[in-house]
Amino acid sequence: MKLNNNIKMKNLNKIILIIILTITIVGGWYFYQKEKNTQLQYVFEKEGINLFEMHNFIIEKDLIKERTLKERIILAKNKENDLVKARIVYDLGEDQAREYINEQSIILTNLYEPVPPPYPEFIGQEVSCDSKYKPLKKEHSLGEYYLLYAGDRYGYGVCEDKEIKYKTFLSYFYLKDLKKIIKLEYFTSKYNDFNQIETILR
Repeated sequence: MKLNNNIKMKNLNKIILIIILTITIVGGWYFYQKEKNTQLQYVFEKEGINLFEMHNFIIEKDLIKERTLKERIILAKNKENDLVKARIVYDLGEDQAREYINEQSIILTNLYEPVPPPYPEFIGQEVSCDSKYKPLKKEHSLGEYYLLYAGDRYGYGVCEDKEIKYKTFLSYFYLKDLKKIIKLEYFTSKYNDFNQIETILR
């Protein structure tokens, strides 16, 4: 009887050990996948773009909007509190993509156009933005990007030193084979250099 009891106990111990190992492996895999899905670089790779400088950004917001166009909006930050905002627009042909980028560019540049006086009888000059604050347009292999300044709430159109809180780039990537646009915005401290920001695109 003792021998049978010992065998039963050994078998029971083996079963318990197998259960513990299974739970550990499955749990570890689950948390590993969950952690990967919060890493911006991993999500970008799944979307078809590889930016090595994004490896230390953790996603804080990720949502899908389906209106006229299907869009995915992602917000991510790193330890330095830099912010990456990505808007991915799906199912766009080349003409649609070109039209979308042109519309977005017009909206951006209009923020810096002279503003007329609020009333016709108001005596005064148009309020204009100095050229040093206006977006600087450049080119990269997949399209164009802008170097510019942003205010406290990550808004563009700031035209005074006291309003500037961030330096940023705004870029559009059209992935022809995947028929999608990635609008990428990167916000960092105003004390950082623009060259440092451009290394991400290189």
